[in-house]
Amino acid sequence: MKVLLILLAFIAAASAFSYGNGYGYGYNKCYGSYKGYSSGCYSYGYRKCYVYPKSQVFCYNIPYKKSWCSYKYYEPVLHVYPGCDCGTEGWTEKTVADLEIEMTNLLKEALLKITTEMNNCKTTFVEQLKSSIEQYKLNVKNKLFNYYAYYIQSAKTDEERENLIKKRDDAIKEYNEELDKKRDDVILKCEEDVADKLKCIADYHTKLVENGVECLKTRLTKIVDYTTTLTAKCVDYVKNYVACHMSILEQKKSYYRSFLHKVHGSSEWEKVTVDAVIQLYHDQEVAKITALATEYATKLATWKLKLIMNYSCAYRCYMSNGCIRFYKKRYYSTCKRYGCWYKYKTRYCFVRYCLQPFKFCFNPTKYTGLKTCVFPAVVRDGATIIKEHCEKLEKAILEYETQFGEWKLKWTTYHTEYCTKYDEIIKARHDWYIEYLRSQYICANNSTELTDEQKAKLAEVQKECDEKRTAAVEAYKLKLAEILLECATKFSTSIIDYRTKAKSYIQSIGDNFDACQKKRSEDIKAYKEKLEAKGISAKQSLFDSMNKAKKSHLTKYLDILKLHHDDFVVNGDVCDGPTDIVTMANKYSEKLSEYCAAVLLECDKYWEDIIRTGRTSSLGWYSTIPAATSARNRSASCPDSAGVVITHGA
Repeated sequence: MKVLLILLAFIAAASAFSYGNGYGYGYNKCYGSYKGYSSGCYSYGYRKCYVYPKSQVFCYNIPYKKSWCSYKYYEPVLHVYPGCDCGTEGWTEKTVADLEIEMTNLLKEALLKITTEMNNCKTTFVEQLKSSIEQYKLNVKNKLFNYYAYYIQSAKTDEERENLIKKRDDAIKEYNEELDKKRDDVILKCEEDVADKLKCIADYHTKLVENGVECLKTRLTKIVDYTTTLTAKCVDYVKNYVACHMSILEQKKSYYRSFLHKVHGSSEWEKVTVDAVIQLYHDQEVAKITALATEYATKLATWKLKLIMNYSCAYRCYMSNGCIRFYKKRYYSTCKRYGCWYKYKTRYCFVRYCLQPFKFCFNPTKYTGLKTCVFPAVVRDGATIIKEHCEKLEKAILEYETQFGEWKLKWTTYHTEYCTKYDEIIKARHDWYIEYLRSQYICANNSTELTDEQKAKLAEVQKECDEKRTAAVEAYKLKLAEILLECATKFSTSIIDYRTKAKSYIQSIGDNFDACQKKRSEDIKAYKEKLEAKGISAKQSLFDSMNKAKKSHLTKYLDILKLHHDDFVVNGDVCDGPTDIVTMANKYSEKLSEYCAAVLLECDKYWEDIIRTGRTSSLGWYSTIPAATSARNRSASCPDSAGVVITHGA
């Protein structure tokens, strides 16, 4: 029973409010019945049939929530800007005006929902009120019809009956007008109350919009400041990027200029053209650096947009209460994930190209076997040479015979001296031997006096020694004379042999000279032809190898120019591109051609000299003529002969 009573109490409390959430309340306006009238029929006349509605009929309950003027209610409606989809694909930043319009529309929708809810309650109340009023009108009409029915039926005349009907209708009309007026007043009051509450809600919505717009403007100001700072940093990054690449360009220009000076062989060669080519290279590389800087700036712009988007997403406006909040953790974690976005790894660098200057050394063949004649022309023959050499031979033999006579006379004198000395030596030995015998005899006699026998013995020994000494000296003289005779005989024989051999050799020299003269002319002619053929072959070989080397060098030179200049094109032997580059390439090609022509001219002069020398040259010849040596160089055995060399030619 207690539980039932509690439930009834809750139902009664719930019926007193429009919502049972504890914080809402409704309008409860009541208009009671008119004072001075009872709820039943009046005791006098037709008014006793008037029945007026109770005060509860004119009471209306319009729902109104306090949350409708609080930010909590609008949190589901006015979302946080930007939302969770910020930074995703397709998301774009909205303007303050667009967001203001969006907020206004959302609040209008919320207000429309609230208005609809309140109007629905008002409409329900009005319909119920009208229904109740109509019911009261019908009841009063029936009562008045019943009330006047007896009087109309009891009326004696038609006029009286019509008057009663008119009174009845007037009474009904009066009652209806009175209820209609009461109904209209209540409805008007209800509408005014609803309009006042809606106006309060609309004012609160206006305040929400103003706070939201202020928050969005503050957020936009912070984003603009961040964008300005970030843009200034990006500009500095691009400036540093360009400065770094320009320093690399200066190094590349320096290496390129050094390369051209080295290959050209001089820093002053076609200086104006080279400077123009370097300027073209500078302009081309500046264009490349500009493109790279644009690419880098585009990359920075992309990262800048990402950072701005990240910063924009980190700043959020709560549109329901107009508060702004910066999510540091989200912002810095995203920045850390991006890393060093401003760093770059450039592909723009310098490369050293090496090409040695063109140099083709001409190494001529050294011909050391050629000897130039000292005579302007050969005017002798073999007979002249034989005659000259025979005269020289006889003169040499006469000189040798004179020297031998002097040598023989000298050695004859030496032999006389040798014999005298030899005789003295033997005599001294014999005297010593005689004295030895004498001393023996003295010792034997023990006296200096010798006996006759001893004296005779000494005289006999003395005589024998003298005879032997004379014989020995004569034999020695004979031996020396035989030696001189043998030397004279050998000398005469050697002179005869020498004269025979020398004349034979001189004859062969004459014959060989005549044959050599003949062969010389033939050899000179053949050698000249050989040298001419060799010269032509050497010049052709030099020309081919030099052209091959020049072509290879020029190809490498043009390839390096192509590596430095993008608009320089080489198609076979034809160059196309900027005028200055083509001019420099053509002039360098002409320089190589002049250099090669100078080398060929040197080769021509060399071979002309070789051929001219070969035309007037001959091989040297020599002959060996045996001859006697000087008497001073002879030994006691007297050698047979010595060699004498006679040369002819250069």
